Amino acid sequence: MDTSLRAIGVWEKAEHFPQVKILKKIIDFLGYYPLPEPTTFGGRVRKYRHVHGLRLRDLARMLRVTNLAVMAMENDMDAGDENAVRKMEELINAKEPST
Repeated sequence: MDTSLRAIGVWEKAEHFPQVKILKKIIDFLGYYPLPEPTTFGGRVRKYRHVHGLRLRDLARMLRVTNLAVMAMENDMDAGDENAVRKMEELINAKEPST
């Protein structure tokens, strides 16, 4: 997974969160999403990013919005772009891997 035992220990102690590219590898290795299942739209946006290994800026480019707009979505705030929110809902509701 391109990581060290020390890094894994830090994650287990909740001192830091794994980088998205590493989190995707963890999800792929485990075969499931190891975090609590999201109950809000923002949580589902974050899960989508994690499962697909996308950084904020990657998802922002996909949606053609700013990083701040994606952060607003993830924090259940008004992203200011209804088209981007609609597109995000379509991505989330598309057939997802069983994680």
